[in-house]
Amino acid sequence: MILEGSDHRQTARGPVLLQARCRKSSWSVFPVEVGNISNGGCSIFGNTDKLGVDEMVQLTFASLKGIVADVRWLGSNQAGIEFRDPLEDHVVEELRRTYGLVSR
Repeated sequence: MILEGSDHRQTARGPVLLQARCRKSSWSVFPVEVGNISNGGCSIFGNTDKLGVDEMVQLTFASLKGIVADVRWLGSNQAGIEFRDPLEDHVVEELRRTYGLVSR
């Protein structure tokens, strides 16, 4: 398990801000925001009190079909998500280009 604030990730995450839908089951769907993303996962914010570590979820954001993932850690109103199938490089690059946050 990756702990909150840990940098033991396989790929670096880039900051983004986009709205997403998190599905736990066919009757449990709720809005979240994606805060950063990499090929292997992302962090989400908001409504994370509904999640448990190692729980399977499906995220839907941008124009992507549902992404099956597992909750790896929970923090204060945020969660670390690991995608079961990594996103392709070009998909992550496009998401970062379109929804990325610029440091000033």
